[in-house]
Amino acid sequence: MGSLGMPVRVSIAFFAVVFLSSVHTSVSAQEQGEACSVPPSQELRERAKPPKKKRGMPNLSPDELREWGPIRVQAVISCEGKIVRVLIVDEIPPELAEKIHANLEGWEYRPASVDDEAIAMPFNLVLQEAPPSGR
Repeated sequence: MGSLGMPVRVSIAFFAVVFLSSVHTSVSAQEQGEACSVPPSQELRERAKPPKKKRGMPNLSPDELREWGPIRVQAVISCEGKIVRVLIVDEIPPELAEKIHANLEGWEYRPASVDDEAIAMPFNLVLQEAPPSGR
């Protein structure tokens, strides 16, 4: 009877160690996911969806952009392949901002602030992904 009790205790201890190490691994993965501030559960949902075709600047012809003068993009900030923010240098006329906005489905624009990342010079406009509508 005593010889049967020893393997049972060892197997319980083994499973406890395996369980605790798997919990630690999932917590570490969550901490790494926070670097891009994408919760792991949301990231898994994003992977499950078919990739969306992003509409963007190509819908505006180069001639349309040239008529407004030079437009310089200072930085495209992305996280895990997803564009998070596009920083544009130079003042942009409201009509052009509306055109750009119309061509960036699911995005919104707002004035840049000192809280924006990677600010090395004054920015007049930030194109930023719109928050999801209340679902």
